[in-house]
Amino acid sequence: MPPVWPIGRWLRSSAMSTSADQPLWTPSPDRAGASRMTAFRARFGPDDGTDLHTWSVTDPGGFWQAVWDDAEVVGDRGEGPAFTTGAHLTDARFFPDATLNYAENLLRRRGDDPAMMFRGEDGTARELSWDDLHALVSRLQAALVADGVEPGDRVAAWLPNLPETYAVMLAAASIGAVFSSVSPDFGPQGVLDRFGQIEPVVLVTTDGYYYGGKRHDVTDKVAEVAAALPTVRRVVVVPDGHGGPAAQSPHRTTPQPPRAEGNPKLPPANHEALAVRNVLGISPRPGAPAAHRE
Repeated sequence: MPPVWPIGRWLRSSAMSTSADQPLWTPSPDRAGASRMTAFRARFGPDDGTDLHTWSVTDPGGFWQAVWDDAEVVGDRGEGPAFTTGAHLTDARFFPDATLNYAENLLRRRGDDPAMMFRGEDGTARELSWDDLHALVSRLQAALVADGVEPGDRVAAWLPNLPETYAVMLAAASIGAVFSSVSPDFGPQGVLDRFGQIEPVVLVTTDGYYYGGKRHDVTDKVAEVAAALPTVRRVVVVPDGHGGPAAQSPHRTTPQPPRAEGNPKLPPANHEALAVRNVLGISPRPGAPAAHRE
């Protein structure tokens, strides 16, 4: 049996093996000079030679205003300060008067360059260009709006890591809705513990997923979960492409060839909550995860 160490001893041993004064890696002068950070420092940094970290903690308002400008954020920064504090760390606010559309900022690029490159465990390969992604998000946004989804409504995704998962998130964000997701390997109770707290109006799910060298069908689980979420007005099934029973369902949604003219409508939105991240914590049911807004 190998030696068993307390974690504290293990970390101290690891720290002692590397001098704190010796960086693990240092970029060459040419590489450092060509970095975005160097360009940011030259364009916005203080004239007195203050390093970026010191500037960020001594003048956070000025620093984050410069970050907004350098990143060319699409939105209205508002008349207020870039950074405010309060009695506690969690009271800090960045650009409290700003309004922007998160999806608009992520979808600024257009053209044939790849926006997403997907590879599945089973060897499936897909690639979406920026124009493809625009078209897919546009169709999803139109479908959500047609189903009455409004700013503040919750859109839940019980999906694997697919291009459609990210597109649903962008479509929800584009209209100011709140997005939350869990993996399809969660059991029905695990899904309900999470989605039951946020009361979604739309559930986007799959009929199965591929893992460990085989396909796992979740059709029955989808029916069980949907029946236990009374706020859900629409269940949309994205077939996993391996011929499961739900792939033949009339309620399914199948990724269609993107239309290049697709262009989602992206009104300014002040996202009070963009997404719900599911973590373990205090919840109405002991042992269930708590949903945290982001």
